[in-house]
Amino acid sequence: MKKFIILIFNIRKLKVSSKLFGAFLLFFILSAINVSFGLNETQKQSLIDKAWGTVFNEPQSTIDLCQTVLSDKSNEKDSALIAQINRLLGSAYFNISDYSKSIEYYSKSLSYYYSKNDQQKIADLNNDIAQAYTLINKISESIQYFNNALNIFQKLDKKKEQSLVMGNIGICFYYQMDYVNAVSYYLRALRIADKLKDKELISMHISNIGMIYRQLKNFDKALIYYKKAQKTYTDLNNLPAIAAILNNTANVLLDQGKLDESLNMCNQSLDIKKKINNKIGIALSLNIIGEIYEKKENYPEALNYYNQSLKIKEEINHTSGAIFTTDCIGRIYYKQNDLRNAELTFLRAVELGKINKIPTKTSHYFLSEIYKQKKDFEQSLYHLKKFGETEDTVIGSEKINEINGLLANYENLKKDEEITSLSETNKLQQQQIRERTIFIIALTLLVSVLIVMFIAIYRYSKQVERSKEELSTSNQKLTEALNDLHTEIETRKKVEKDLLITQEKLALSLEQAKGLNELKTRFISMISHEYRNPLTVIMNATELLPIFNRLKNSEQHEKYLLMIRQQVDVMVKLLNDVLIIGKTGSAELKPNPMKMPLIDVCKDVITNTSFIDENKHNFLLNASPDIGLITTDIQYLNNILSNLLLNSVKYSPYGTDIEIDISEKDDNYIILIKDKGIGIPDNDKPYVFEPFHRGSNIGIIPGNGLGLGIAKMFLQVLGGTIEFDSKENFGTTFYITIPKSI
Repeated sequence: MKKFIILIFNIRKLKVSSKLFGAFLLFFILSAINVSFGLNETQKQSLIDKAWGTVFNEPQSTIDLCQTVLSDKSNEKDSALIAQINRLLGSAYFNISDYSKSIEYYSKSLSYYYSKNDQQKIADLNNDIAQAYTLINKISESIQYFNNALNIFQKLDKKKEQSLVMGNIGICFYYQMDYVNAVSYYLRALRIADKLKDKELISMHISNIGMIYRQLKNFDKALIYYKKAQKTYTDLNNLPAIAAILNNTANVLLDQGKLDESLNMCNQSLDIKKKINNKIGIALSLNIIGEIYEKKENYPEALNYYNQSLKIKEEINHTSGAIFTTDCIGRIYYKQNDLRNAELTFLRAVELGKINKIPTKTSHYFLSEIYKQKKDFEQSLYHLKKFGETEDTVIGSEKINEINGLLANYENLKKDEEITSLSETNKLQQQQIRERTIFIIALTLLVSVLIVMFIAIYRYSKQVERSKEELSTSNQKLTEALNDLHTEIETRKKVEKDLLITQEKLALSLEQAKGLNELKTRFISMISHEYRNPLTVIMNATELLPIFNRLKNSEQHEKYLLMIRQQVDVMVKLLNDVLIIGKTGSAELKPNPMKMPLIDVCKDVITNTSFIDENKHNFLLNASPDIGLITTDIQYLNNILSNLLLNSVKYSPYGTDIEIDISEKDDNYIILIKDKGIGIPDNDKPYVFEPFHRGSNIGIIPGNGLGLGIAKMFLQVLGGTIEFDSKENFGTTFYITIPKSI
């Protein structure tokens, strides 16, 4: 402040005109006001600005930050702030491919901006929601929201945004295989991009037209369009666009049978997508690589890439893509003459399609062929009819001519527009000359003002020299103040350190609470699911019992009474399993040792399991005749072996072998149980023995997730151990070590 007063004093000594002095004074006042306002606005927007900085690279951090702000009740009345945070959350969930939550938060934000009639924000959010709907294959909803955005951008005369939205609508029609409408929108978008001379926009629309040519089987033209787009994207260093173009080029080369070139393009695209963490793009590239290996007849490698692609598509809820990849996997099994796995895979695709109302033409065709080979002509005819009911998507010659006509008309129109734009260019040059003249005059005035300011600053520097003594005194006082501040900082650091330790303890407690909450959620979900069917059967049976009693139909009466008893037994068994899991240690589980031949115990369990399994699997018992007696709790051992064998038959294809090997080592017996089932995914292996946990690859196979936990608990009580080795789709082997005498 002191320096500012001295500067004003020197300016007045120079006898600068009062008007110039007033102008400088007004400039500084306005600057101070603007800074003040800016600080207030920065304080209000600080958290939002921080979140926008992390939404693309660290979306999860953005979600955590936004949820923290939303939890602060002081923000509840600030609707504008809440609307911005909801939009941020929508963008963050979009970037982690959780499109349903993305739409939910975008819609909340959109409601606020509709109430404020903020047309720009309304258009932007309609566009965001439409893109999310496109990625979950809800094309009709996507087109509706894109059209809402387009209408507003046209009213606001936002040319670039209009071009982008038109291109997106074209992509929606492309997904619906309506290529005529797709090309029409691409050309409208391209015309605007040409006028704007926006290279990135032009390249995007050119790339889309290349996709159309690929569908028209004109591969040479498709490659020409893709190369044009790739060159521009490379110059602009647009990594997502480069990856997409490489993918499209790989598809065309695959169609042409150039497999090695296509594989090279796919690998380049995959590297870029992994770098930018584009999950849907990674899945698409993996799918194409699978197709390449399939054409090379390297089926194991093809199956590996298809499974990787399917896993990602299921994670991001890309249903139509998951169905397509499931069909690819089924096709590999069919080509390997593994009809059982092929049948199960195609049936899974049909079920997914039925749930999500997506046609599954390929699945029905292959199922028809499989059942024909199995001599099941009734099923074969059923799926053949379903195959015939699915709408054919082949383009007729009339549509192809219409598309070619649209492209030719656009080229002619573009030439006419170039001729017309020459006169407009001349007018633009004249306008530029006038603007440059005005700029030179303004620059001259600015230089004059700067000369006056430099003179004032020169005089001011002399005054600064006289103020050095005062400054040194001030420095001494400042040093003392800094020493006091340093002491206070040390004290605060100590307090902060104690606070961090407390926070770490709280975080640990929170993690433990989350684990307990997750266990409770899984327990409630399992109980509600596993009890629903038995209770439904019991309720239906009790309603029918009086009817059969009145009709004096004792046979049916007894049948439904037996049904009720069986369902009650199921519920009691489930309740017993839950009570066993609830035991906290060996003090609550007291073994009752008995002596019995181990082979006899195993044979009894195999007999019971085979009866339950209805002889759908082959049980192979391999044991030395020298295997003798075991002294242990036979009931606990029965439970352990039953749970493991029932798991093996439940998750293994019909007709496969279940091997049981018994050997002895020192004072222990080693029991090995091996199947050829679906296996355990790597992500699920750490949680195999946790109560209520079930594998991510089980599909619709029923179960409650208690068997392995109970088996491990009983083994600990008997002094034994259990380990396993498993690979997804290649089966599981469990190794049980149990003492000969407890």
